[in-house]
Amino acid sequence: MLIVITRDKDIMNWVESSKSGSENWIRVKQLSAGTQREVTQQMVQLLKLVKTEEPLCITGHGNDTEVGDEGSDPADWTWSNDQLAQLFGGLVDGYEGPVLMEVCADSVTDFATNLVLSLEKIKKLNGIWVYGYNKSISAYHPFPSPDKLDKNVELYAKQVKY
Repeated sequence: MLIVITRDKDIMNWVESSKSGSENWIRVKQLSAGTQREVTQQMVQLLKLVKTEEPLCITGHGNDTEVGDEGSDPADWTWSNDQLAQLFGGLVDGYEGPVLMEVCADSVTDFATNLVLSLEKIKKLNGIWVYGYNKSISAYHPFPSPDKLDKNVELYAKQVKY
């Protein structure tokens, strides 16, 4: 499943493009407008739909410590790595699929790394692999195929271990 966590029209249109590679993720879901609380509830409901071994991709804006919508408008949505780890704790029991954080990063200690540390801290999703970038990526960056994440030279993999 690919979940779009922004209202950025460029990203939303790219996800719908046949050139994006989003179809490789089978199911594509878009968070709809609402308050931070409402959108967090939508995210919780979508994460409950992810199957045990289904790859999960989260796409939107990001940096090393938060992901979500663009800008600092009070209506924009953001989640810290700790907050997203809590939400991921609601994935199906025994979740084993890979997770791709298709968001920008500022450094080697990218969002995916911080997410893994947060998951380890709360002892959730032991053994899963989380992939991410340690650089900025274009809104028109093709989505890598979920079955080839481990072969993609742009991605850095981290495993949750506790």
